[in-house]
Amino acid sequence: MSHAVLQQTTRALQLLLHDAVGDATFSTPDQSVRLGPLDLPEGGTEAPVSLFLFHIEPNRSMRNEPRVVDGGERRRALALDVRYVISVNRIGAAGGTEDLSRLGLILAKLEANPTLGPPLMPDQSIRLTPEPYPMEELSRVWGLYASTAYRTSVVYLASPVFVDAVVPDLAERVSSRRFDAGQSAEPPDFGRVEA
Repeated sequence: MSHAVLQQTTRALQLLLHDAVGDATFSTPDQSVRLGPLDLPEGGTEAPVSLFLFHIEPNRSMRNEPRVVDGGERRRALALDVRYVISVNRIGAAGGTEDLSRLGLILAKLEANPTLGPPLMPDQSIRLTPEPYPMEELSRVWGLYASTAYRTSVVYLASPVFVDAVVPDLAERVSSRRFDAGQSAEPPDFGRVEA
């Protein structure tokens, strides 16, 4: 699972957000929560919520700590801090505040369910916390998409997200040694000069 943990974390968060805002109009997670960059792909349709993983860095406090899983097993793993921008989109008419109502539902849902764990995330317990992100930093993120207008957004931190080290299978240990020596039937022909 380790190689797909970022994908699984994003999908689990998408399902949680869908639970908050999904309805008869947006009945599937992909209809209610669009994954990916903040700009809308050409020909794509806008969902009420966008979820964008925009920043990954090592978790500083867990950098040198082994990961302990159920049963006390210790594994080598990289602990990551993963940041998402969650933005709400106005659907339909330009006026109204339905996007702010949707954001309130999302904040309430994430406050009530601040951990991603089983069954969505087996072997992980990932804490979701709102990140106090300065407007200057957030505007830099939105600045990457010059043709996209800013939408009301909030940043959430998912931490720790563990990526287990891939440890190759080791060959069996040498338990005995055997030396085979022999003699060639013909002596080597190096440098011999014929008379």
